Amino acid sequence: MSTFEIILPTLGISFIGWALIKFNVISEGARSGISTLTFSILIPALLFKGMYEAREIEQFNILYLLSFYIPLIVTYFLSRYLFNKFLFPDRVHATVAGLSASYSNTVLVGIPVLLNYMGDEAILPAFVIISIHAALLLTLSSYLVTAAEAGSMNLRSLAKVFYTSLRNPIIFSLLLGFIFNYFDIPLFAWLESVLTSLSKAALPVALIVLGSALASYKLSDGIYTSLMISLIKLIMLPALVYVLSHKVFSLSPILSSVAVILAAMPVGINAYAFAQNRKDVAPTVASSILLSTLLSIITIPLWLYLLAQ
Repeated sequence: MSTFEIILPTLGISFIGWALIKFNVISEGARSGISTLTFSILIPALLFKGMYEAREIEQFNILYLLSFYIPLIVTYFLSRYLFNKFLFPDRVHATVAGLSASYSNTVLVGIPVLLNYMGDEAILPAFVIISIHAALLLTLSSYLVTAAEAGSMNLRSLAKVFYTSLRNPIIFSLLLGFIFNYFDIPLFAWLESVLTSLSKAALPVALIVLGSALASYKLSDGIYTSLMISLIKLIMLPALVYVLSHKVFSLSPILSSVAVILAAMPVGINAYAFAQNRKDVAPTVASSILLSTLLSIITIPLWLYLLAQ
């Protein structure tokens, strides 16, 4: 299966959402309702289930995690700083741009690419990274955005950050999943079945919402910012992971390849889930997801070629 064939479903489902709005199949009110359902129920269910089922982290060499997450954090804060300094005086906007430049589409694109390129042996190390990927980036971004909105940091503003984060369905679901996982709290079979059904619907419906949102935006307004985000995400982040995993830590070919491939994925849909209530930022994130997905048709094969050498 080619990279284009792997990515085509992502683009196709997004196009359905775009067409639903462009051809007036659904109203803007209906789109808003579906968006609320997606990011208040479906995506939180997916994240809770993923965090709850994360069982294998302790089995892996810490260097494997560091080879992915050190470059990720460096990319996040460096891009956030550069966007804040040169493009967005507003730190909230810069934070969301930094999130987009470092958040990978690990599931919808990453897993199929890994299965096609490496087979089943890549799945366990991939899920080790995936299990803490969303929790780290979304919680960090929630803190930084709330802190930026609060201004100076004191005990009261820290309490506001904590309270605001807990009210965010995405952050709350991750925290709840971690608690259930850590204390090994069992779920009723019927509840697990409900969560599984909601989780399966989350990503395709989120892509429809993303496509419908793009129909309402003028992508040309933020195309240069989206291009910068895409290039950072598709080139800079995987390059840093490659250097650290191959040259510094000398990881096994399997672990190193999994880390690089996941870092080389396009911008993940959860970046839009985080930004979708912020009308000044959401268009940039939405266009970054689509643009990076299109560009990844070129960049992913290049990374796979490099890894094969």
